[in-house]
Amino acid sequence: MRDDLLIRVERLTPSARQVADYASVLGTRASYDALGSVCDLGGTEFVEALEDLRRHHVLIETQVDQSSTYDFSHPLIRETVFSELSMAIRTSTHAHLARALEQHYGDSADAHASELAHHFKAAGRGPNIKAVRYLTFAGQHALSRHANREAAGHLVEALSLIDEVRSGTTRDEIDEHVRATDVVGSLARAEARLGNHQASIKLWKRVVSDAEAAEDLPNVAGIRRQIGLSLLRADRLD
Repeated sequence: MRDDLLIRVERLTPSARQVADYASVLGTRASYDALGSVCDLGGTEFVEALEDLRRHHVLIETQVDQSSTYDFSHPLIRETVFSELSMAIRTSTHAHLARALEQHYGDSADAHASELAHHFKAAGRGPNIKAVRYLTFAGQHALSRHANREAAGHLVEALSLIDEVRSGTTRDEIDEHVRATDVVGSLARAEARLGNHQASIKLWKRVVSDAEAAEDLPNVAGIRRQIGLSLLRADRLD
């Protein structure tokens, strides 16, 4: 079956293949505007490429809120197109998508934090400052919706990236955008809500240590109260 799908893909025009490649790395249904913003094609060429993809049953078009959206007609087609891309091409495409989508979303970029975090992280270039920022925002937004497991997943990734950079210019640049204590504190709340009280206590103790090191004494009392509450809940469950 894969050979049949490859034949279908190989029949595409170069422009249509470019759109298919970008769509495979996007990995999700994309609106006409979002897909157009990441493709290096003129308006007419982009429309013709979409028509070629529809004609060969690679992408399907649906109407959502009076806007056209596009998705692969079958997951195997997306997997086939994606598998043909080298790791270097995938990485550079993620970097391109991250920049293009961030520009496309503009002031509403934070509403797409999870998507942008995925592409900035997969781009794997530099200190990944924007990946940390968007992972943190996505985690805190999920926490506000009580989507605690989703929040913990984003925040663990953000903290892992922060901890990869212990000191120096890169860490200072990250600190300008995201405070590590905010990430740790948010993760501690998510873990507590998930019933992982020992993990929550360990994270709150890290926040206390960081606050004391920064002589942020006004926050220490409140943080110690959070530790006390976590200890109380943990004792009740033992």
